[in-house]
Amino acid sequence: MIGSSVLSAYGAKKPPATKTLQIQQFTTAENVSVTDKYMQVMMKNIVKQLANTKRFQTVVLGTTGSPVQSSQPGILLTGQLLECRPGSRAARFAAANSGLVYAATKGGRVGEAKVRAHIQFMDFESGKLLHEEDVEGVVRGNPWDMNPKHTFGQSANATTQKIAKQIANFAKSNF
Repeated sequence: MIGSSVLSAYGAKKPPATKTLQIQQFTTAENVSVTDKYMQVMMKNIVKQLANTKRFQTVVLGTTGSPVQSSQPGILLTGQLLECRPGSRAARFAAANSGLVYAATKGGRVGEAKVRAHIQFMDFESGKLLHEEDVEGVVRGNPWDMNPKHTFGQSANATTQKIAKQIANFAKSNF
């Protein structure tokens, strides 16, 4: 007991919550089409980022078509892709490698890849909506990006990492 009061007195982080976070496979709006591989990459990134927050005892991804199980207290994350544009990797590459092209492409916006999703966090037991918002991931050409992996411009798949980080940041600061 003394050890825990000393830890809290010095601002040590609380142990992770005992709740489970179940993530339902995201759906797509009628006018949005994405490949299965893109969706798998996005869901994998979301699970990874949420697990890295250390705010949940377990982070589980539900499978498509199966009902989410609510045998234990926790939170459910659902989402729907509202927009998905892969953009042009060639335009991102050109914008990233030339200041003139960067300016001509309006700061790399011409070739940008963009994905936008509406997410909802809900309480498992009551079904009460805890939070909902739109999140988006955007990748543009950037002449100051010195990452050697981006030699030929960033892949549109980088948008999945950006969305996953936004969702994880929200979960980390609110749960």
